[in-house]
Amino acid sequence: MLFENSKKTLLVLSILFLAGGASCKQSSEDNSMMTAVLTAISEGNLGAVASVKEPVVAHTVAPGSIDSTDFDPNADVPLPVGDDDGMVTIPTSASVDATGNVYISGVTYLAGQDYKGWIKKFAPNGTEDITNWNKEFTMGHNGGIYTAAQRVAISPTDGAIYVGGTTQPVFNSSQNHFWIKKFSSNGVENTVNWNKDFANMILNDITVGSDGTIFATVKNYNVIGGESQVLKFFSDGTEMAQNAWDGISDIFLPVSTRRTNVASKNEKIFYLIDNTMVSGVATARVKKVDMNGAASLSWERQFSMGYQGGAQGWVYDAFSINGNLYISSTTYLSHAVGTPQKPRVVVKKYTSTGTESWTQELNLGSLPAPTSILSNGNNEIFVSGYAADPIAGDKGWLKKFSDVGVENTANWDKTFTGNAYTAAKSTIVDSNGNVYVIGGTLDGDGSIKKFSNTGTEIFTQTWD
Repeated sequence: MLFENSKKTLLVLSILFLAGGASCKQSSEDNSMMTAVLTAISEGNLGAVASVKEPVVAHTVAPGSIDSTDFDPNADVPLPVGDDDGMVTIPTSASVDATGNVYISGVTYLAGQDYKGWIKKFAPNGTEDITNWNKEFTMGHNGGIYTAAQRVAISPTDGAIYVGGTTQPVFNSSQNHFWIKKFSSNGVENTVNWNKDFANMILNDITVGSDGTIFATVKNYNVIGGESQVLKFFSDGTEMAQNAWDGISDIFLPVSTRRTNVASKNEKIFYLIDNTMVSGVATARVKKVDMNGAASLSWERQFSMGYQGGAQGWVYDAFSINGNLYISSTTYLSHAVGTPQKPRVVVKKYTSTGTESWTQELNLGSLPAPTSILSNGNNEIFVSGYAADPIAGDKGWLKKFSDVGVENTANWDKTFTGNAYTAAKSTIVDSNGNVYVIGGTLDGDGSIKKFSNTGTEIFTQTWD
């Protein structure tokens, strides 16, 4: 992995790109890990149109590229310069347990050192557990390491904490490793049949089913050309049969119980979502499957997010509750000569039968990204993300909708300062309806904001 310096823009946290839907072929296209992970996002989800070679959104190997654990094409943006300790902390995901403890995964970069993945635990009052948690991951393969903890998920059956990520060895960039670790709620690692490591694979996401089954969507390059797969594990670590999901060539986002609270843990529906190109237009594709991996014949839906020859949108996040599916994406207005492109955030709801119930569009800034969408368990929808604004300043934002798509602007039209790319990376809701927005500060620290169920800000906690 080669990084380059450019003025004061930070080095590339490119390992985080590993979370994107990688449809790139690990051959001439993948002459370095940097190429591979960039393609994982920009070309990533084009497998259904094999002749298309251009990315949905162009990327360059340049400082400032970061993530796509949120499957975010807006990656080439300057990162915060870091505070006096020189570190930049980027949260990647979060989850909350039944008692309101918040678990956050992420990666930290310090000049001249490795990229370290990590997981932290915070009590409901914002106090960090530094005795049993604050764990760092720097797994080693063939030399120097770039490690990212991409996803944290909690089992609804026993409260076990699962952390997944990807490691890129410097001296053998063709051998990416995806890994999963399991911990008890008090931070004790379970290494019996766990501490799993898979060579030549890229992790996309992790979710835990209502019966404690762990699902991991991956891109497996041990198969010629790479194959999208869903790996399944029992809670004791035993791996079940793999599935190359029928009809989905570039899986990047499994949607079932991820980041939803106890009210949605009984679901048996599994949705798969990707971006593809249809006649030169970025198109979101949604497919419903069953939890055993067989392709469902019930329905598949698509919607366009751009226009030919111009800017293209992207699917960022999704979740399901009570069988309904909610999706957050970006899109662009039809382009006319002399008219500026106008990116918008799009929020959609589909019923379990595939009927589109409603669509909301939000104008939030010049570079908006709806990085999280989820429910409070009472058929109310939260959407959060970031937006770049060269005039008003970069911001994070949080909005709330009813189940019929009506926005609550009285208490929940929240904005807060932050670096454009890191201001709001993940949002979670606890069993009492409290809302946590996890992101980063202007000077490169991590941040967690807590709001009550009525929208009152309770605290903001930051850490290096």
